[in-house]
Amino acid sequence: MTSTQKIRWLIYHEPIDLFLRTANAFTNEIREATNGRIDIEVYTISEYSKKFKDGVYFDLMALINSGEVQMSQLYVAKLGQQAALDFFALELPFLFKNHDHAARVLEGNIDKTF
Repeated sequence: MTSTQKIRWLIYHEPIDLFLRTANAFTNEIREATNGRIDIEVYTISEYSKKFKDGVYFDLMALINSGEVQMSQLYVAKLGQQAALDFFALELPFLFKNHDHAARVLEGNIDKTF
């Protein structure tokens, strides 16, 4: 009998609705592709806080480091502060003019964005 691997994914990035919609679509794709062997539980900050932390604020990196949360969508600056300074190179304000510019570059033909 095959067991199910549970993964907790905490969305820690705004706008929550945009990232939550994407996370839920990804979760459904993974569940289907693995015939349910991988089940991803997606939580917003407030949902996670209410369900697991009695509504109290928590330190995301501590949850990741402990293995309580296995995935997260978070700000690059958070990683730069906690993991490695090199992550700061990926911070959007340093690479792109704004979110629309980033979307055109990341989702389109780079030669047509400028």
